[in-house]
Amino acid sequence: MKRFQESLYRFMSGRYGSDQLNMFLLILAIVLIFLNIFIFGNQILSWIVWIILIYEIFRTYSRNIYQRRIENEKWLKENAKEVEIQNKKINLHGYEVKNEKESKIW
Repeated sequence: MKRFQESLYRFMSGRYGSDQLNMFLLILAIVLIFLNIFIFGNQILSWIVWIILIYEIFRTYSRNIYQRRIENEKWLKENAKEVEIQNKKINLHGYEVKNEKESKIW
């Protein structure tokens, strides 16, 4: 098992990995798959899902880190408000946490 883990580390070194755009593409593909299965049943939608998944895998294993970062930053700028809402820290009572002192639990 340790040998496999080391070979996986070597394979992924120098590769881009996942980011917010990849997560969005993956969630979009999953939603489209469920819509296609339960509502539409359309062959064209299936091809669109495959294209999205292939592009997501390409971005994950890409060695062109600079270009993938530019793509992610461009996507983040276009969707800044939605990403900002997702990244807000919320404590147990539903209030936004402004600093670490407020987030301490008794």
